[in-house]
Amino acid sequence: MVDQWEPDPARFPRGLRPISDHAHARGVKTIVWFEPEHIWTGSWLYENHPQWLLQPPQVPGIEQTINQGQRLEGRYLLDMGNEEARNWIFKHYAKLIKEQGIDLYRQDFNIEPLLFWRANDAGDRQGITEIRYIEGYLRFWDDLLVLKPDMLIDTCASGGRRIDLETLQRSVPLWRSDYAYEPIGMQCHSYGLFFWVPYFGSGALVLDRYHFRSNTYPSIVLNCDARNKTLDYDLMRTLLGQWRVFAPDYRGDYYPLTPYATGEDAWLAWQFDRPEEGRGFIQAFRRPRNTFYGIDLKLHGLLPETAYELTDMDTGRTVRLTGKELREKGLPVEIAEQPGAAVIRYHAVGLNP
Repeated sequence: MVDQWEPDPARFPRGLRPISDHAHARGVKTIVWFEPEHIWTGSWLYENHPQWLLQPPQVPGIEQTINQGQRLEGRYLLDMGNEEARNWIFKHYAKLIKEQGIDLYRQDFNIEPLLFWRANDAGDRQGITEIRYIEGYLRFWDDLLVLKPDMLIDTCASGGRRIDLETLQRSVPLWRSDYAYEPIGMQCHSYGLFFWVPYFGSGALVLDRYHFRSNTYPSIVLNCDARNKTLDYDLMRTLLGQWRVFAPDYRGDYYPLTPYATGEDAWLAWQFDRPEEGRGFIQAFRRPRNTFYGIDLKLHGLLPETAYELTDMDTGRTVRLTGKELREKGLPVEIAEQPGAAVIRYHAVGLNP
């Protein structure tokens, strides 16, 4: 919902409530996409409350500036630092969320705000509008969470533009970046984000094991056209079923097992370990120009004298090794496909005799 924030009466003559009720009756929650800050010429707020809008810089030719892939002309920013504006948008959204039965709130942000913030501050006051704006947007989210404490907020923000500590205290990025699907890029995104963002998501394509597993995260959206009868639905069910098994262990301790690498000739691997559960998993990727059939991966966080059973989720092959062996000698991993990907789960089976 951009700029108007009401269900389209042509497509939804009874609003979104019938859809929400239908979903809830089947144990499904609804998520609705909003963009409260991005205002266009001719919208209701533009016509009725122009005093609430931050203007772009008044510089000749500025309307030609490209802002998030679009020209700046006719675009404004709702001033979240304006208490009157923020209170209005909160009350309007609170009413929508309640009346339409919305469970998950997704906020996008397809505009670059810095030009607007700077244009609305005098030379000796630069930064004040930005500070008040960010305080207001965080207050807006806090008020929504007071209204509906169990509501999840998805910080989309044009794909990952608000993955900061204050935002993440209140939300999760279910779409971490608008750069998606390309396998090496997605592996590298995950390698870095896993260090400090415990929960995030993006889209996944089921073309083969390598592409799908390069796009698996704690949360995934399966992007495929269900009307396409030529898709390999058996493979899709297999890979999704495997993901559902190991995905809960993304909550564990994260350990990179190889150096960070962007090249097509590299291996990349990581481990998630849940010591309180005595289990975890390894994801390993053999990239398209890598000529090495296998790699030894030294694991972390395992108890030296405990025996662990490790199972390849594709082949079903199982080995039993001690924590000491896995930490010091490593786990031999082989991937025949080029490119290819493997997921290996493990669990503790007791003290080594």
